[in-house]
Amino acid sequence: IYARLTKVNNPMKKILFCFLFFYAFNIISQENKNALTWFDNIIKQENLDINSGVKYSEKYRSPKGNHRFLLDEEFYNSSVTYNNQVYYNIPIKYDIHEDVLIAKINSNAGNRSLILTTEKITSFTLNNEISLYKYNKAFYERLYQTNEVHLLKKHHKRRTETVVRNIVLSKFKQNDSFFLFIDNKLQSISKRSDWYNLFPEDKKLIKDFYRQEKKLLKRSKTDFYRNLTRQILR
Repeated sequence: IYARLTKVNNPMKKILFCFLFFYAFNIISQENKNALTWFDNIIKQENLDINSGVKYSEKYRSPKGNHRFLLDEEFYNSSVTYNNQVYYNIPIKYDIHEDVLIAKINSNAGNRSLILTTEKITSFTLNNEISLYKYNKAFYERLYQTNEVHLLKKHHKRRTETVVRNIVLSKFKQNDSFFLFIDNKLQSISKRSDWYNLFPEDKKLIKDFYRQEKKLLKRSKTDFYRNLTRQILR
C-alpha cells in the first residue's frame, strides 16, 4: 500500500498519507487484494497512477454485432498490473486489432475511457477469465508453460472495409496466431515444419500427432497446440 500511495496523482496524498498508512497497517493481516481494493476505493480511481494514457475515441464504424475486441465490446471489471502495481476491479476491454488496453476511469466529472500506456502494463486478466502477458511489447495469452518454454496465443482481428450506402464500414475477422517463447525468443508455430525446426529430436512424435489429431486441429488449434506442447515437453 505504501508503494501505491507514492504513485497517487494528487496533492491530497500528502494530507492522507499518515492516516491511510497507519490505518492500512491495522489490516495488514488481510489478503493483499482486499487491502489494495480498500485503498483504491478510499483514494478513488481518478487519483491512482493507472489514471494515465491517451483519451480513447471510436474511430471505426462497424456493422451491428461486429467489433474488434476480445470477448465483446463491454467493459469488464478486471485486474491490471500497471507500473509494477496490481489494480483490481478496473473496467477494461482489450482491442485485439490494435493491441491496446482501454480502461474506464470513474471520476467526479464522470466516466472517461483511456488507452493505457502499453509500456507500463505487465499483464492483465480480463473478466477473471483470460490472462494475458506482455512479450516483446505485445500481449499474448499463455496457454501452457514450463520453466523453459511458454506456449502463447496472439489474439488478433484483421480489418477490412466495405461501403454501404456511401458509408465506410469496418469489418473485423478473427486472425489468431500461435508462438512458442523459447530461449527468450518468440518462435512461430503455424506450420508443421516450424515444430520440426524447434524440436528435431521429436520429429516422429510431431508427425504422428499431426496425423492422429487432424480433426482436433480443424476444430480447435488452441487445444491442438496445447496438447502437442505437452507431449513434447512432458
